[in-house]
Amino acid sequence: MAKLSSVTARALSGELVGYSRVVELQHAGDANGKLLAAFEHWHDPSSPSIYIIRESTDIPLRARLMEKTSKDRGRGGVTWDASDEGVLVASPDNVAAYHSPYSIWDPVGKQMIVSSYNKRRPSNTPYLKPIPPLLLEDRHTVHINLQYGTGNWHWASAPWHAPRSTYCTSNYSPNLLQLPNGTILYSAKTPANIHGGQCEESTGAAAIGILPYKSDFSVTGDAGWIDFDQSWSVSGVQYKLPQPNSDKGTIVLTGSSGWTDYEISADAIVTSSSGVVGLLARATHLDNAPKGITRYTAAIDSNRGDFTLYKVNDKGATILSSKPVPGGIKVNQRYHLSLSFKSASLFATVTRGGGAKTNLAVTDNVLGRGLAGLFGSYGSGGFSNVHIQSQA
Repeated sequence: MAKLSSVTARALSGELVGYSRVVELQHAGDANGKLLAAFEHWHDPSSPSIYIIRESTDIPLRARLMEKTSKDRGRGGVTWDASDEGVLVASPDNVAAYHSPYSIWDPVGKQMIVSSYNKRRPSNTPYLKPIPPLLLEDRHTVHINLQYGTGNWHWASAPWHAPRSTYCTSNYSPNLLQLPNGTILYSAKTPANIHGGQCEESTGAAAIGILPYKSDFSVTGDAGWIDFDQSWSVSGVQYKLPQPNSDKGTIVLTGSSGWTDYEISADAIVTSSSGVVGLLARATHLDNAPKGITRYTAAIDSNRGDFTLYKVNDKGATILSSKPVPGGIKVNQRYHLSLSFKSASLFATVTRGGGAKTNLAVTDNVLGRGLAGLFGSYGSGGFSNVHIQSQA
Protein backbone atom coordinates (compact mmCIF):
# COMPACT_ATOMS: atom_id res chain seq x y z
CA MET A 1 0.00 0.00 0.00
CA ALA A 2 1.27 3.49 -0.83
CA LYS A 3 2.47 5.72 1.98
CA LEU A 4 0.22 8.61 2.95
CA SER A 5 2.97 11.25 3.03
CA SER A 6 1.71 12.85 -0.18
CA VAL A 7 -1.94 12.72 0.77
CA THR A 8 -3.68 16.07 1.09
CA ALA A 9 -7.06 16.73 2.64
CA ARG A 10 -9.54 19.13 1.14
CA ALA A 11 -12.78 20.15 2.84
CA LEU A 12 -15.72 20.23 0.46
CA SER A 13 -16.97 23.73 1.29
CA GLY A 14 -17.40 22.66 4.92
CA GLU A 15 -20.44 20.67 3.88
CA LEU A 16 -22.25 19.18 6.87
CA VAL A 17 -23.95 15.82 6.51
CA GLY A 18 -25.83 14.91 9.67
CA TYR A 19 -23.21 14.71 12.39
CA SER A 20 -20.36 14.51 9.88
CA ARG A 21 -18.19 16.83 7.84
CA VAL A 22 -17.23 15.15 4.59
CA VAL A 23 -13.58 15.45 3.54
CA GLU A 24 -12.02 14.01 0.42
CA LEU A 25 -8.52 12.51 0.38
CA GLN A 26 -6.54 12.44 -2.84
CA HIS A 27 -3.29 10.66 -3.68
CA ALA A 28 -0.98 11.05 -6.66
CA GLY A 29 -0.30 7.32 -6.81
CA ASP A 30 2.69 5.14 -6.02
CA ALA A 31 5.35 3.61 -8.24
CA ASN A 32 2.91 0.98 -9.44
CA GLY A 33 0.25 3.49 -10.36
CA LYS A 34 -2.10 2.45 -7.58
CA LEU A 35 -4.41 5.10 -6.17
CA LEU A 36 -6.03 5.88 -2.86
CA ALA A 37 -9.47 7.33 -2.35
CA ALA A 38 -11.20 7.99 0.94
CA PHE A 39 -13.88 9.75 2.90
CA GLU A 40 -13.64 11.03 6.47
CA HIS A 41 -16.48 11.79 8.85
CA TRP A 42 -15.68 14.22 11.62
CA HIS A 43 -18.27 13.55 14.31
CA ASP A 44 -17.07 15.08 17.58
CA PRO A 45 -14.73 18.07 18.15
CA SER A 46 -13.23 16.32 21.18
CA SER A 47 -12.39 13.15 19.26
CA PRO A 48 -9.75 12.37 16.63
CA SER A 49 -10.77 12.61 13.01
CA ILE A 50 -11.23 9.27 11.29
CA TYR A 51 -10.49 8.38 7.69
CA ILE A 52 -11.82 5.30 5.95
CA ILE A 53 -9.48 4.63 3.05
CA ARG A 54 -10.11 2.51 0.00
CA GLU A 55 -6.91 1.06 -1.41
CA SER A 56 -7.41 0.83 -5.15
CA THR A 57 -5.67 -1.90 -7.12
CA ASP A 58 -5.51 -2.98 -10.74
CA ILE A 59 -8.78 -4.82 -10.16
CA PRO A 60 -11.00 -2.32 -8.27
CA LEU A 61 -13.26 -4.87 -6.62
CA ARG A 62 -10.24 -6.19 -4.71
CA ALA A 63 -9.82 -2.91 -2.84
CA ARG A 64 -9.49 -3.47 0.89
CA LEU A 65 -10.54 -0.82 3.41
CA MET A 66 -8.05 0.82 5.78
CA GLU A 67 -8.78 3.13 8.70
CA LYS A 68 -6.55 5.70 10.37
CA THR A 69 -7.15 8.50 12.87
CA SER A 70 -5.56 11.91 13.32
CA LYS A 71 -3.52 12.58 16.45
CA ASP A 72 -4.92 16.05 17.11
CA ARG A 73 -8.27 16.60 18.78
CA GLY A 74 -10.68 19.39 18.08
CA ARG A 75 -8.88 20.66 14.96
CA GLY A 76 -10.68 18.69 12.27
CA GLY A 77 -7.79 16.37 11.42
CA VAL A 78 -4.90 18.74 10.72
CA THR A 79 -2.03 16.51 11.85
CA TRP A 80 -1.48 13.08 10.33
CA ASP A 81 1.35 10.59 10.77
CA ALA A 82 2.72 9.98 7.27
CA SER A 83 4.32 6.70 8.36
CA ASP A 84 0.99 5.32 9.56
CA GLU A 85 -0.76 3.45 6.76
CA GLY A 86 -3.74 2.72 8.98
CA VAL A 87 -5.27 -0.63 9.88
CA LEU A 88 -7.59 -2.97 8.06
CA VAL A 89 -11.29 -2.60 8.76
CA ALA A 90 -11.60 -6.20 9.95
CA SER A 91 -13.06 -7.99 12.97
CA PRO A 92 -11.10 -10.25 15.36
CA ASP A 93 -12.80 -13.27 13.73
CA ASN A 94 -11.36 -12.26 10.34
CA VAL A 95 -14.27 -10.68 8.51
CA ALA A 96 -12.82 -7.78 6.51
CA ALA A 97 -14.46 -4.97 4.51
CA TYR A 98 -13.57 -4.48 0.84
CA HIS A 99 -14.24 -1.74 -1.70
CA SER A 100 -16.55 1.28 -2.06
CA PRO A 101 -16.95 2.28 1.63
CA TYR A 102 -19.47 4.62 3.17
CA SER A 103 -19.25 5.65 6.81
CA ILE A 104 -21.43 7.52 9.30
CA TRP A 105 -21.42 8.35 12.99
CA ASP A 106 -24.40 6.81 14.80
CA PRO A 107 -25.19 8.99 17.85
CA VAL A 108 -27.73 6.48 19.20
CA GLY A 109 -25.30 3.57 19.39
CA LYS A 110 -22.32 5.91 19.84
CA GLN A 111 -20.53 4.01 17.12
CA MET A 112 -18.98 4.44 13.73
CA ILE A 113 -20.64 2.35 11.00
CA VAL A 114 -18.92 1.44 7.74
CA SER A 115 -20.64 -0.25 4.81
CA SER A 116 -18.73 -1.81 1.92
CA TYR A 117 -19.23 -3.64 -1.35
CA ASN A 118 -18.22 -7.05 -0.02
CA LYS A 119 -16.68 -9.04 2.83
CA ARG A 120 -13.60 -11.21 2.48
CA ARG A 121 -10.89 -12.72 4.64
CA PRO A 122 -8.20 -10.14 5.59
CA SER A 123 -5.11 -10.14 3.39
CA ASN A 124 -1.76 -8.35 3.49
CA THR A 125 -0.40 -9.83 0.26
CA PRO A 126 0.77 -7.22 -2.29
CA TYR A 127 -2.27 -5.95 -4.16
CA LEU A 128 -4.29 -8.93 -2.92
CA LYS A 129 -2.94 -11.55 -5.29
CA PRO A 130 -4.54 -14.03 -4.94
CA ILE A 131 -7.75 -12.30 -3.96
CA PRO A 132 -9.30 -13.65 -0.73
CA PRO A 133 -12.59 -15.55 -1.17
CA LEU A 134 -15.95 -14.01 -0.38
CA LEU A 135 -17.27 -14.88 3.08
CA LEU A 136 -20.77 -15.98 4.04
CA GLU A 137 -21.22 -12.57 5.73
CA ASP A 138 -20.86 -10.87 2.33
CA ARG A 139 -23.80 -8.51 1.54
CA HIS A 140 -25.42 -9.31 4.89
CA THR A 141 -23.28 -7.12 7.15
CA VAL A 142 -21.58 -3.82 7.96
CA HIS A 143 -18.67 -3.02 10.31
CA ILE A 144 -18.97 -1.01 13.52
CA ASN A 145 -16.48 0.56 15.94
CA LEU A 146 -17.34 1.78 19.45
CA GLN A 147 -14.02 3.50 20.21
CA TYR A 148 -13.86 6.34 17.70
CA GLY A 149 -11.83 4.27 15.27
CA THR A 150 -9.42 2.73 17.76
CA GLY A 151 -9.58 -0.81 19.10
CA ASN A 152 -11.56 -3.61 17.46
CA TRP A 153 -13.97 -3.42 14.58
CA HIS A 154 -16.90 -5.85 14.61
CA TRP A 155 -19.29 -7.04 11.93
CA ALA A 156 -22.98 -6.47 12.49
CA SER A 157 -26.21 -7.38 10.72
CA ALA A 158 -27.14 -4.92 7.98
CA PRO A 159 -30.79 -3.80 7.68
CA TRP A 160 -31.29 -6.09 4.67
CA HIS A 161 -29.50 -8.45 2.28
CA ALA A 162 -28.35 -7.24 -1.14
CA PRO A 163 -28.52 -10.23 -3.54
CA ARG A 164 -25.71 -11.05 -5.94
CA SER A 165 -26.17 -10.56 -9.66
CA THR A 166 -24.27 -11.56 -12.80
CA TYR A 167 -25.19 -8.39 -14.68
CA CYS A 168 -25.64 -5.73 -11.99
CA THR A 169 -22.96 -4.54 -9.56
CA SER A 170 -25.29 -5.17 -6.66
CA ASN A 171 -24.42 -3.55 -3.31
CA TYR A 172 -21.82 -1.24 -4.87
CA SER A 173 -21.12 1.75 -2.58
CA PRO A 174 -24.04 1.14 -0.18
CA ASN A 175 -25.29 4.38 1.38
CA LEU A 176 -26.06 4.85 5.10
CA LEU A 177 -28.37 7.47 6.62
CA GLN A 178 -29.34 8.02 10.25
CA LEU A 179 -33.14 8.33 10.56
CA PRO A 180 -34.97 10.33 13.26
CA ASN A 181 -36.27 7.15 14.94
CA GLY A 182 -32.72 5.93 15.56
CA THR A 183 -32.61 3.33 12.79
CA ILE A 184 -30.11 3.31 9.92
CA LEU A 185 -31.35 3.49 6.32
CA TYR A 186 -29.24 1.27 4.05
CA SER A 187 -29.54 1.93 0.30
CA ALA A 188 -27.79 0.06 -2.51
CA LYS A 189 -27.99 -0.98 -6.13
CA THR A 190 -29.76 -4.33 -6.68
CA PRO A 191 -30.87 -6.28 -9.77
CA ALA A 192 -34.31 -5.36 -11.05
CA ASN A 193 -36.68 -8.24 -11.67
CA ILE A 194 -37.23 -7.30 -15.31
CA HIS A 195 -35.87 -8.48 -18.66
CA GLY A 196 -32.69 -6.82 -19.89
CA GLY A 197 -30.46 -6.85 -16.82
CA GLN A 198 -31.46 -3.48 -15.40
CA CYS A 199 -30.55 -2.36 -11.88
CA GLU A 200 -32.66 -0.55 -9.34
CA GLU A 201 -32.10 1.17 -6.01
CA SER A 202 -33.31 -0.74 -2.95
CA THR A 203 -33.49 0.49 0.60
CA GLY A 204 -34.44 -0.63 4.10
CA ALA A 205 -33.91 0.47 7.70
CA ALA A 206 -33.12 -1.14 11.05
CA ALA A 207 -31.10 -0.42 14.17
CA ILE A 208 -27.55 -1.74 13.86
CA GLY A 209 -25.82 -3.51 16.75
CA ILE A 210 -27.85 -1.77 19.47
CA LEU A 211 -29.37 -3.22 22.65
CA PRO A 212 -32.06 -3.66 23.84
CA TYR A 213 -33.89 -5.32 20.95
CA LYS A 214 -37.57 -6.29 20.73
CA SER A 215 -39.03 -8.03 17.68
CA ASP A 216 -41.89 -6.49 15.73
CA PHE A 217 -41.99 -8.85 12.76
CA SER A 218 -45.52 -7.90 11.68
CA VAL A 219 -44.33 -4.30 11.14
CA THR A 220 -40.63 -4.50 10.21
CA GLY A 221 -40.47 -7.98 8.68
CA ASP A 222 -37.03 -9.52 9.03
CA ALA A 223 -35.16 -6.18 8.82
CA GLY A 224 -31.88 -6.41 10.71
CA TRP A 225 -31.70 -10.22 10.57
CA ILE A 226 -29.16 -12.30 8.62
CA ASP A 227 -30.76 -15.28 6.88
CA PHE A 228 -27.78 -17.08 5.35
CA ASP A 229 -29.96 -19.71 3.67
CA GLN A 230 -32.51 -17.16 2.41
CA SER A 231 -35.25 -19.57 3.47
CA TRP A 232 -36.90 -18.05 6.56
CA SER A 233 -40.12 -16.05 6.26
CA VAL A 234 -42.31 -13.74 8.32
CA SER A 235 -45.96 -14.53 8.98
CA GLY A 236 -47.69 -12.06 11.28
CA VAL A 237 -45.69 -11.80 14.50
CA GLN A 238 -43.79 -15.03 13.80
CA TYR A 239 -40.40 -15.62 12.16
CA LYS A 240 -40.72 -19.05 10.53
CA LEU A 241 -38.13 -21.61 9.43
CA PRO A 242 -38.83 -24.25 6.79
CA GLN A 243 -37.85 -27.88 7.11
CA PRO A 244 -34.02 -27.76 6.76
CA ASN A 245 -32.40 -29.73 3.96
CA SER A 246 -29.63 -31.08 6.21
CA ASP A 247 -29.06 -32.14 9.80
CA LYS A 248 -26.85 -29.05 10.25
CA GLY A 249 -30.05 -27.05 10.45
CA THR A 250 -30.62 -23.41 9.65
CA ILE A 251 -29.83 -20.23 11.58
CA VAL A 252 -30.59 -16.52 11.49
CA LEU A 253 -28.53 -13.88 13.30
CA THR A 254 -28.87 -10.30 14.50
CA GLY A 255 -26.71 -7.85 16.40
CA SER A 256 -22.94 -7.46 16.60
CA SER A 257 -19.98 -9.82 16.77
CA GLY A 258 -18.77 -7.58 19.61
CA TRP A 259 -21.70 -8.32 21.96
CA THR A 260 -20.52 -10.07 25.14
CA ASP A 261 -22.91 -10.33 28.12
CA TYR A 262 -26.58 -10.38 27.16
CA GLU A 263 -29.79 -12.41 27.27
CA ILE A 264 -31.90 -13.54 24.33
CA SER A 265 -35.42 -14.89 24.88
CA ALA A 266 -38.27 -15.93 22.59
CA ASP A 267 -41.42 -18.01 22.26
CA ALA A 268 -40.61 -21.07 20.13
CA ILE A 269 -42.76 -23.72 18.47
CA VAL A 270 -42.18 -26.90 16.43
CA THR A 271 -44.76 -26.99 13.61
CA SER A 272 -43.80 -30.24 11.83
CA SER A 273 -44.30 -33.79 13.10
CA SER A 274 -41.00 -33.45 14.96
CA GLY A 275 -38.07 -31.07 15.15
CA VAL A 276 -35.55 -29.03 17.11
CA VAL A 277 -35.83 -25.27 17.74
CA GLY A 278 -33.65 -23.06 19.88
CA LEU A 279 -31.75 -19.87 20.61
CA LEU A 280 -28.12 -19.16 19.86
CA ALA A 281 -25.68 -16.56 21.15
CA ARG A 282 -22.08 -15.36 20.94
CA ALA A 283 -21.99 -16.31 17.27
CA THR A 284 -18.86 -15.43 15.29
CA HIS A 285 -17.22 -16.44 12.03
CA LEU A 286 -15.05 -19.56 11.71
CA ASP A 287 -14.51 -21.18 8.31
CA ASN A 288 -14.33 -24.78 9.53
CA ALA A 289 -17.19 -24.64 12.05
CA PRO A 290 -20.59 -26.11 11.09
CA LYS A 291 -22.45 -23.51 8.98
CA GLY A 292 -19.26 -21.38 9.25
CA ILE A 293 -20.44 -19.97 12.59
CA THR A 294 -19.28 -20.76 16.14
CA ARG A 295 -21.97 -20.31 18.80
CA TYR A 296 -23.71 -21.49 21.93
CA THR A 297 -27.17 -22.99 21.40
CA ALA A 298 -30.01 -23.83 23.80
CA ALA A 299 -32.64 -25.98 22.08
CA ILE A 300 -35.69 -28.15 22.71
CA ASP A 301 -36.07 -31.45 20.83
CA SER A 302 -39.54 -32.93 20.30
CA ASN A 303 -38.12 -36.36 19.43
CA ARG A 304 -36.09 -36.78 22.61
CA GLY A 305 -38.21 -34.53 24.79
CA ASP A 306 -35.19 -32.74 26.24
CA PHE A 307 -33.61 -29.31 26.64
CA THR A 308 -29.93 -29.09 25.70
CA LEU A 309 -27.23 -26.43 25.93
CA TYR A 310 -24.28 -27.02 23.65
CA LYS A 311 -21.29 -25.30 22.09
CA VAL A 312 -20.47 -25.32 18.36
CA ASN A 313 -16.92 -24.62 17.18
CA ASP A 314 -14.30 -26.13 14.86
CA LYS A 315 -14.59 -29.43 16.74
CA GLY A 316 -18.32 -29.64 16.00
CA ALA A 317 -21.09 -29.64 18.61
CA THR A 318 -20.26 -30.36 22.26
CA ILE A 319 -23.07 -30.89 24.76
CA LEU A 320 -22.51 -28.79 27.88
CA SER A 321 -25.69 -29.74 29.73
CA SER A 322 -28.98 -31.52 28.99
CA LYS A 323 -32.14 -32.40 30.91
CA PRO A 324 -35.41 -34.13 30.04
CA VAL A 325 -38.39 -31.79 30.05
CA PRO A 326 -41.23 -33.20 32.21
CA GLY A 327 -44.06 -34.15 29.87
CA GLY A 328 -41.74 -33.95 26.86
CA ILE A 329 -41.77 -31.39 24.05
CA LYS A 330 -45.05 -31.33 22.14
CA VAL A 331 -45.40 -30.09 18.58
CA ASN A 332 -47.63 -27.09 17.86
CA GLN A 333 -47.20 -25.91 21.44
CA ARG A 334 -45.33 -22.77 22.42
CA TYR A 335 -42.39 -22.82 24.82
CA HIS A 336 -40.60 -19.76 26.19
CA LEU A 337 -36.82 -20.08 25.88
CA SER A 338 -34.08 -17.87 27.32
CA LEU A 339 -30.29 -17.97 27.08
CA SER A 340 -28.12 -15.54 29.06
CA PHE A 341 -24.43 -14.88 29.61
CA LYS A 342 -22.39 -13.17 32.29
CA SER A 343 -18.69 -13.59 31.59
CA ALA A 344 -18.10 -17.39 31.58
CA SER A 345 -21.45 -18.21 33.23
CA LEU A 346 -24.20 -19.52 30.93
CA PHE A 347 -27.81 -19.93 32.02
CA ALA A 348 -30.67 -21.34 29.92
CA THR A 349 -34.36 -21.86 30.70
CA VAL A 350 -37.38 -23.40 28.99
CA THR A 351 -40.78 -22.46 30.43
CA ARG A 352 -43.78 -24.67 29.68
CA GLY A 353 -47.46 -23.89 29.87
CA GLY A 354 -48.44 -23.21 33.46
CA GLY A 355 -45.05 -21.70 34.28
CA ALA A 356 -43.07 -24.89 35.00
CA LYS A 357 -39.38 -24.37 34.20
CA THR A 358 -36.37 -26.50 33.31
CA ASN A 359 -33.03 -24.75 33.92
CA LEU A 360 -29.49 -25.39 32.70
CA ALA A 361 -26.41 -23.67 34.14
CA VAL A 362 -22.79 -24.19 33.06
CA THR A 363 -19.43 -22.43 33.04
CA ASP A 364 -17.56 -22.16 29.74
CA ASN A 365 -15.17 -19.43 28.58
CA VAL A 366 -14.34 -20.60 25.05
CA LEU A 367 -16.68 -18.24 23.14
CA GLY A 368 -16.57 -14.75 24.61
CA ARG A 369 -18.61 -12.60 22.24
CA GLY A 370 -20.84 -12.63 19.21
CA LEU A 371 -24.27 -12.16 17.65
CA ALA A 372 -27.59 -13.55 18.86
CA GLY A 373 -29.89 -15.71 16.79
CA LEU A 374 -32.47 -18.44 16.22
CA PHE A 375 -31.97 -22.06 15.19
CA GLY A 376 -33.94 -24.99 13.81
CA SER A 377 -33.23 -28.49 12.50
CA TYR A 378 -34.96 -31.77 11.60
CA GLY A 379 -38.27 -29.99 11.07
CA SER A 380 -40.10 -26.69 10.72
CA GLY A 381 -41.00 -24.17 13.40
CA GLY A 382 -41.24 -20.52 14.34
CA PHE A 383 -40.30 -17.81 16.83
CA SER A 384 -42.09 -14.76 18.20
CA ASN A 385 -41.69 -12.25 21.02
CA VAL A 386 -37.90 -12.13 20.61
CA HIS A 387 -36.12 -9.95 23.17
CA ILE A 388 -32.39 -9.28 23.55
CA GLN A 389 -31.07 -7.18 26.42
CA SER A 390 -27.68 -6.38 27.88
CA GLN A 391 -26.45 -8.18 31.00
CA ALA A 392 -23.34 -6.00 31.32
